[in-house]
This record gives sequence, C-alpha cells and structure tokens, in this order.
Amino acid sequence: MRLFVGLTGCAWVMLLATLGVSGAAQAQSVASEYEIKAAFLLHFTDYVEWPHDARAESAPVVGICLLGEDPFGAMLDELVAVRRANGRPVRVQRIGSADAARSCHIVFVRHAQRAAEQRDLARLQDWPVLTVGDHEAFAAEGGVVAFRVENDRVRLTINQTAAERAGLRISSRLLDLARVVQ
Repeated sequence: MRLFVGLTGCAWVMLLATLGVSGAAQAQSVASEYEIKAAFLLHFTDYVEWPHDARAESAPVVGICLLGEDPFGAMLDELVAVRRANGRPVRVQRIGSADAARSCHIVFVRHAQRAAEQRDLARLQDWPVLTVGDHEAFAAEGGVVAFRVENDRVRLTINQTAAERAGLRISSRLLDLARVVQ
C-alpha cells in the first residue's frame, strides 16, 4: 500500500531527506506506509527531549527497539545504517520483553494480541522511553505516540500526559503535526 504523509513544510523536507527522494511527487509514489513510519521513528529524536539521565543527545548510540511484531523488516536497519539521529549512530534492536527496553530511547510496540500490548505498555509507562504504537487506540491506552492512517496518509496521535509521565518533552513543532490527547 502506498501512502501519503499528512505533513506540511519542514516535516515534508525531513521525511523526503530521510527517504532519499528529491520531490514530493516521487515520495508519494515510492514511500510505503512502513517506510514513512520508519522515517518518523528516526526523526522523533529531533523533536523529543529525554530526561537528563536518559538523553538521546548525550548517549553514544540512540536505541530504537521493536517489541513484538516487526513490520519493518530490513528496511529500518537499512535506513539507520545510512542516517544518524542528532549526529549519533542509531541501533535497532528486536526485543522480546518490555524488561529488555531499558537501553532504548524509542520502543515501537506491536503485538497481534491486544492484551500482550497493553501488558508491555503498562511496564514501559514510567520509564524514560518514547513508546510508539501502530494504531490510534495505543495513545488512548497510555502510549506516547500512535500512528494512524487516514485517507491514505500516515498521521500521529500524541498523548501529552503519557509523555510527561515518562519525563519526555515533545517539541511544539511535532505537536503541531499531531492530534494531541491527554
């Protein structure tokens, strides 16, 4: 499925640069849903501040972890191999439990069974990690960022209360792109 990104201005430039394309028309014709979501995962580090002891900008490596199903495959690994986050290398880890997420800055959570997802999300809620889910209910259930697809566009829902509980500060530039819930 090919999708558009529901973004404007600098957000388009950010995603186009990540996807390695030179024009919006090309991006719309080549970017799949998960290519766009992978670009978002990488660029969240530019728009989120972590607490001092977990700062992505001071860590030698920025950790993006995938907990549960992996819809990205090798694409995310290939993307981070050629891109950096705040000038730092990015490491993608596939982890089997929430307890393994302590070294992660971003945790993408996706399970086939909602109960498993909710259990992992409950474990992660008080840690300084940006939790990202693959459906809108994820933010309402306590995740920080939820991807949703509307009219063939990838959009974001951000739970500001969940971000504050995790000690994260999200840039107003990113909040402007999202539906914000409390």
